[in-house]
Amino acid sequence: MTLVNEFEILYMYKCGLFDECMELCRRSIVTLLGARCLTVRAYCVSFPEMLSLLDGELVSVFGTIGLLRHNMTFQFTGVFESPSYLNMLTLLLYLLVRCQKTLRTNSPHDAMGLIRYVHDRVFPAEYDKFFLNRLILRLIYRSLRVGLHENTI
Repeated sequence: MTLVNEFEILYMYKCGLFDECMELCRRSIVTLLGARCLTVRAYCVSFPEMLSLLDGELVSVFGTIGLLRHNMTFQFTGVFESPSYLNMLTLLLYLLVRCQKTLRTNSPHDAMGLIRYVHDRVFPAEYDKFFLNRLILRLIYRSLRVGLHENTI
């Protein structure tokens, strides 16, 4: 199974290669969902070096978490626990939606269905360790809904 490196996809996004980034996100999401190894890969967003590669809502969310939990340690313990780590699938969905919004594509409904599926089935509410991923997925979904509403007005 070949999966994209998070730095490669973030680099594409930062360079403005939105079509390529969107396609790579789609392929990687399909690969992750097909392989059912969804909780293995994670992206550490708690370090400033990693956070600087992101933009938009994610930076605001992690900035708020940093303010509220300023004494939190970010040592790697071998367990991907919130709020230090964001699942790779969540990161890919976030970048896919950002690319779609930038390119103003006509397929946000597909992404919305995918976000709902991942939110409800892949990251179930019974597990506290998925709290951050579920929060980010709700943020992405709401962002898409607001964008749809703005386009219809």
